[in-house]
Amino acid sequence: MPRNDRQAALTRGNCVWRVPLLADGSVAKVGQFFTSYGPSGPDGLAVDAEGRVLVANPGLGYVWVLNARAEPMLVLRGPAGASITNIAFGGADRSTLFVTDSTHGCIMKLRLDVPGVPLHPGIAPPGALEPPTTSTRMSTPPRRTSTDCATADAPSAIDRLAAT
Repeated sequence: MPRNDRQAALTRGNCVWRVPLLADGSVAKVGQFFTSYGPSGPDGLAVDAEGRVLVANPGLGYVWVLNARAEPMLVLRGPAGASITNIAFGGADRSTLFVTDSTHGCIMKLRLDVPGVPLHPGIAPPGALEPPTTSTRMSTPPRRTSTDCATADAPSAIDRLAAT
């Protein structure tokens, strides 16, 4: 998919739209890119360096890896009962896919062969992503550990179903 295209997940419509951006920033010929199925449709999206679109599908517990023609090149499946809601590339080389499972309250991770594209061209200065050191922190629920989510880092947490 060209770098000037953007995608929008329409969860209730069970599809992903393609939004081509023109050089002046305007939009041309928005159209449906991918149609899913199941009780709820696509949610989180990411794009890898080969231009493939990764689509989190909570209703199926899948991450679809789609080529430029919206053909599934790979399907990643979460653990039984998972609701895969969001995805993001991270790690030093952006080759680790982080996957949220809202049913089990876990963040799973999987190393992929192709890195994700950066979200923006800037690079954060050292320390910019560190948590604040002030005492005025928001209260958060206790953090779950990998023992709470037994499959969080296990190879079976996300299984490769099909690769072409």
